[in-house]
Parts: sequence; structure tokens; C-alpha cells
Amino acid sequence: MRESIHSGQKAIENKQADIQALEMQFSIRRKSLEEEFDRKKGDIESQRKEMQKKLSEISQVLEKERDQHRSELLKQDESINS
Repeated sequence: MRESIHSGQKAIENKQADIQALEMQFSIRRKSLEEEFDRKKGDIESQRKEMQKKLSEISQVLEKERDQHRSELLKQDESINS
């Protein structure tokens, strides 16, 4: 009877050790995934900011070109009307 109890306790201890090892692996993997997520999130945020900056620059250039074109059209209209 004592041997049966002892072997049952030993089996329980082994299962608890297995569970603790799995919990540790899970924690490590989770931490790794969180770090990877944060890194990728930061990369994407940097790309987003860079694209917004480029969009702003392109918009400014486009607006300047539009203003120049309007000015040229006004000059042409004035010369035609003169």
C-alpha cells in the first residue's frame, strides 16, 4: 500500500514538474512573440511616418505645380484678352 501511495505521489510530482516546464516554455515563447510583435509594430509605425512625410512632400510639390499652372493659364488668358 505504501509503495502504491509513494509511486502515485512520485507520478504526481513528475506531472507537476512537466507542467512547470511547459509553463516556463510557454512564458518564454509568449515573451518572444510579444517582443517580435513590438519590434514589427515599431517598424510599421516608422514606415507609416516615412510614407506620411513623403505624401506631404509630394502634396506640396503638386500644389506648387498647380499654382504655377494656374499662373501660366492666367497669363495666357490675359494675353488673349489684351
